[in-house]
Amino acid sequence: MDTEKLNRWISLVANLGVVAGLIFLAVEIRQNTESLDESRKQAKLQSYQNYLQNLDESFRSLANSPYMAEIFVKYNNGGVEALDEIELQRLRWQSQTGMQRLDTLHYLYELGYADPERYETVMRTTGCEHANRWKMIGIWPKRPSFRAAIEELVESQCE
Repeated sequence: MDTEKLNRWISLVANLGVVAGLIFLAVEIRQNTESLDESRKQAKLQSYQNYLQNLDESFRSLANSPYMAEIFVKYNNGGVEALDEIELQRLRWQSQTGMQRLDTLHYLYELGYADPERYETVMRTTGCEHANRWKMIGIWPKRPSFRAAIEELVESQCE
């Protein structure tokens, strides 16, 4: 009888140990999940700050450019035909950097690091304008998912 009683006590202690281990594991998983969520939020914030910094630098560079303002005026008033070869090439380079910035935002959105509302706003407000110019000057996105997003935007929202 003593052996049977001892076995029950050992089983009880073992079962309590298993329950305690499961509780500990559940707490650890919850804490790890919270930590991962916080890391993801920090990564989103950092990517957004980097995007804004790059965008700011680009606009400053464009604003300080002695020739890009004239090129945009000529393009807006007379289209591609109004530009000479050098102006057209400069507009292509500037537009390529704009395309890269928009592609970067799209990529961050795909990864879940860009705010969906911000992404949709930027795509609606600038995507059509950029896409129309890209077509006119003979450039188009290369990355398949970004190209598909721009083509969908053009079909659904652009004139």
